[in-house]
Amino acid sequence: MKFFKITLLTIATAALLLQGCGSDDSDDSASSETPTQPDFNRAIVGVWDSDDSEDNLTTVAFFDDGTYVVAQVDDDESVTNPENGMEWGKYSVDKTTGLLTNNVLFDGNNSSGLSDRVTTYAEVVNNKLILRIDENNDGTIGSNESFTFSRIKSEGLSGYWKNTTTDDSLLALVFTDEATNGEDDGSYIQLGIDSAPMMSNPLNGMEWGNYSIDPTTKILSTSQIYDDNGEAGLSDDVKRYLKVSGDTLTLEFDENDNGTIDSGESLNFQRQ
Repeated sequence: MKFFKITLLTIATAALLLQGCGSDDSDDSASSETPTQPDFNRAIVGVWDSDDSEDNLTTVAFFDDGTYVVAQVDDDESVTNPENGMEWGKYSVDKTTGLLTNNVLFDGNNSSGLSDRVTTYAEVVNNKLILRIDENNDGTIGSNESFTFSRIKSEGLSGYWKNTTTDDSLLALVFTDEATNGEDDGSYIQLGIDSAPMMSNPLNGMEWGNYSIDPTTKILSTSQIYDDNGEAGLSDDVKRYLKVSGDTLTLEFDENDNGTIDSGESLNFQRQ
């Protein structure tokens, strides 16, 4: 079975049930706190890659600010496949049950991702993210309704980087040190949604491909496997350079091709 064909999150009624369940552990006294219970909401924060090899790409990220991103590309790698693409929204996880709920703000992958009406639980076990999905809605999680993800390494260039320069709703880069072709330095995902997250904007969406950095010139080269954001991203013919200093990534680009990096030709990203 293929993860995210059913897509993840609970319907609004499930969210109401979740609010109702919250009254069970509420109390007027401070003694009602149970710090020994696992905080599922905090545990899943990070960037995760699917252990299921059926899809070419299935990456999900959860952040401290309550937002999430899903990037998925089927084995056909086609931009005309409505289930390929990215999704962005807000999420919450019940800290005692692990019940996952969400609100989709941008849905570029149709019925994939976290936009379907299926009860889902999230937890981290042995540094693996496990999503348990009641796909047939029978009230139980069957043996084939559990999906496992591995945390993407976050060191050096590898990891998830969020833009801190522009006012886009989302502008982020994900780098890994493993290329899909085994030849380049690694793979990358570029995620972009402008300040108005409209599906009709052809520049909103994602890119996925391989990258390499010339050891002498430090020029960044990319080759795209999937690209549904038009001229946005890293697919146009512009000289680019990457600089990493601690948890800050600077992307420089010689957009006017004058041989120098002028004012306005760089973006800063923060490690997430």
